[in-house]
Amino acid sequence: VLEQHRSWPAVAAAYSGALGMAGDPQRCASLFDAAEERAVSDTDLAVVLPFAYFAVGRVDELARRSAIADRLLAVADRLDAPTAHFEARHLQFSCAMQIADGQLLRRSHREMEALVSRTGSTGRRWAVAYQRAAIAHLDDDLETAEHEAEVALGIFAGVSPSRALAA
Repeated sequence: VLEQHRSWPAVAAAYSGALGMAGDPQRCASLFDAAEERAVSDTDLAVVLPFAYFAVGRVDELARRSAIADRLLAVADRLDAPTAHFEARHLQFSCAMQIADGQLLRRSHREMEALVSRTGSTGRRWAVAYQRAAIAHLDDDLETAEHEAEVALGIFAGVSPSRALAA
């Protein structure tokens, strides 16, 4: 019955994210693919596509991940949706890190910094903080990198200590 409901793509995408964090990448990817296929409206896509962060992460999927980021950014612009915009930039940041594109990495991060106060979740504040630490590390500013890593740990430790430490 749920599979016939209009909200199925959003529920399936969210469940795919949970599977991605629980160590079941195959089910995560297949469920995300099904959710993406059934998401027809921009509103659906704005909810579903961010879960590509968990489902489309292998090195051989980089082109698809980048295309999803671009697609989500276009959806976010059409809807004037700050959360979708943030998530699109987060996907771009991860792609930029994989291909060593420092300009895209920093541009994506600046956009996320500007949006985080409007999107407000603990996970998004944590993402921006761990990105600051990563950028400082890339810039060989190890003192700042350590400080920002501690900030990120402090933000997310109450939610998921192991995930906060992993970043």
